[in-house]
Amino acid sequence: MEGPIPPPNGGKVLVIGAGLTGALVSHQLAEAGYQITCVDQGHIGFGSSSRSAACIRAQFSSETIVKAMVYAIRFYKNFGTTMGCDDEVIIQNGYLYPFWTWHEDLWDKAQTQALNMKEWGLAEVELLSPKEATERFPFLLSDGLLGARFSLTDGFLRPDVIMGEAFRHCREEHGVQMTLNCAVTGFITDGNQVTGAQTQKGAVEADVVINCTNAWTGQLMKNLPRPNNSFPVVSPHKRFLYFVDAGDVEIGNWPMTVLPSDAYCHPEHGKLMMGWKYNSRPEPDFKPEDQDKLGVGFHLKHTPVHYGHLMLQEMGFYLPEVQCMPGIHSAACGYYGVTPDSHPLIDWDPDYAGLIHAAGHSGHGAMFAPATALLVQKLLMPEMEIPFTLDHFRIKRDFTHGERNVI
Repeated sequence: MEGPIPPPNGGKVLVIGAGLTGALVSHQLAEAGYQITCVDQGHIGFGSSSRSAACIRAQFSSETIVKAMVYAIRFYKNFGTTMGCDDEVIIQNGYLYPFWTWHEDLWDKAQTQALNMKEWGLAEVELLSPKEATERFPFLLSDGLLGARFSLTDGFLRPDVIMGEAFRHCREEHGVQMTLNCAVTGFITDGNQVTGAQTQKGAVEADVVINCTNAWTGQLMKNLPRPNNSFPVVSPHKRFLYFVDAGDVEIGNWPMTVLPSDAYCHPEHGKLMMGWKYNSRPEPDFKPEDQDKLGVGFHLKHTPVHYGHLMLQEMGFYLPEVQCMPGIHSAACGYYGVTPDSHPLIDWDPDYAGLIHAAGHSGHGAMFAPATALLVQKLLMPEMEIPFTLDHFRIKRDFTHGERNVI
């Protein structure tokens, strides 16, 4: 439900959440002329952003997402110029998807997707023969290799620098106000119009409020009564990362490598970071301190065989050099905010005017943040032209057609 759209010359906007999404939404709207206040229950990057694998790719199965990610990659490449800093925030080692003879159906789909991606604007995506793949990436298991899909423009991000520099630029150049260590406890409403939020440090009035809380969306929305459960569920799911000592194995130029099982790895501060999605149960009532709790079956010290060992075995089979590494050094975890179709909700609230949602990125919040910020601006300034459509992210959409390339 659209509210009164504030003019870009002075409209007050309250952004809830100081992670990557909140940082770039704040920056985008401040650049457009809005008065921004950003509030977070903790510090900058208090939630999933500081616990993210921080990968970025344009290899997706839908035209809208491919175009949005081409835009996001370009934004991150130009980040230093935009923010007035010398930092490089994107490392473009590429994304590699290898396939073996026992994954023939997946390889067929990957080839079709590559053709679609090229048509949608991802010119850099390549299909590699087994010989080409092993010559460029000799760490791959050569036996039974069918081929690989690769795009060099993909890679991984430096979220701490992105958040820090974006908020610095917001404050110094646009006077953005930040209130940290201050939770939102409710909304200020006038009928079905949201006019601000109640926080632990008092009321903050605004023309528009933007929810950038991702995994906390469900908890935040408990403050607004809903008829007939009209708001889609954003489910918090725990995800785990394990860090392997590389030893004498040179991994610095390895791309982000995604196996057919969706286990993945990439170099991170001299170690090999591994992840692997699994069918976790949602944790709708999680507390901030739960973000770093590994739990039984995942903690390195709790069980002789934990989830990290399974990842290591999977990686070691397909990437034999992993077998030469000393072993797992450490582990970390955090929450995805998952929607039914793994696409984010970027839209006006269906029941309350003056409230925008930019959440539910399903593990893709870091890479998608520039596109999210642009889409939020589009909601506020509908006359502006953007290179991809909002329809994919509307709250009242068909959730049965989800993203297929999700890890």
